[in-house]
Amino acid sequence: MQARRGVNLTHAGKIGVLRLANDQGHPGMITIAWHTGRMRQTDFWDRMGQAFGPAYARSVAKDQALTELGGRTVTAALADGIDVQIIWRAVCAQYDDRIPSRLK
Repeated sequence: MQARRGVNLTHAGKIGVLRLANDQGHPGMITIAWHTGRMRQTDFWDRMGQAFGPAYARSVAKDQALTELGGRTVTAALADGIDVQIIWRAVCAQYDDRIPSRLK
């Protein structure tokens, strides 16, 4: 992913390099942690899409009640303000055979 001003975005919790121009217009580099480790919804939906395919991911989220979410669907849990990482862990627990280990 690419954001404005040359900021390279990666997955949650990783350290990245931010390239900005200094006062004289010369590019410089500083190392920053731009995400504290919490999963973003965009990362969640990306992982859902990789695991289930884009169309089926939305169907799973809307129609399948998950035991670890107290019988809520993913969509309902998101609407109730449940942390996205908790929701992802519930999806992984429910569909353990379907989620690749690199996405867990």
